[in-house]
Amino acid sequence: RRRVALQVDAILGELAIVVKDLPAPLTAIEVLDGATVLDDGRVVPVLSAQGLSGATGEGAGAAGPAAEPRRLLVVDDSATTRLLMARELEAAGYRVTTAADGAQALALLETEEVNAIVSDVNMPNVDGLELTRTVRATPALANLPVLLVTSADTEADRVRGADAGADGYFVKRSFAREA
Repeated sequence: RRRVALQVDAILGELAIVVKDLPAPLTAIEVLDGATVLDDGRVVPVLSAQGLSGATGEGAGAAGPAAEPRRLLVVDDSATTRLLMARELEAAGYRVTTAADGAQALALLETEEVNAIVSDVNMPNVDGLELTRTVRATPALANLPVLLVTSADTEADRVRGADAGADGYFVKRSFAREA
């Protein structure tokens, strides 16, 4: 009865599949129609077009408005790292805004509301530690979670992150995906 659009990054191919029903409690997940088994033995979920349109909170039969996706600000001076982090976080259901350094992030925070900051430490202009200290010193932002994601992996680096007020400190290599 209505039109719904779904944006995807890419269509990887087409498959003829048999959709199998999901066992309880997975049947309660409205965005899934079932699952299928691929030729290589992997079991993959099958999304429901009706469930996806209902997930917006606007579809017929939707239980009510869906929660607004959490908004994250990703700050990294490497364009490649920013893009990869943004894609991973968006795939996990977050809305992501990016900044190339702490100065740009602080400017964005004046006009955009976010639920958390995910920042590199070593950046030009304003680095991640100074960004964190500035956020902590700004009353309107003081409670905003700040996660530092960096290649700096010494105990002294972690202490500097904690001293600046970071809520979490993660080393980039721990997020490397297996090929």
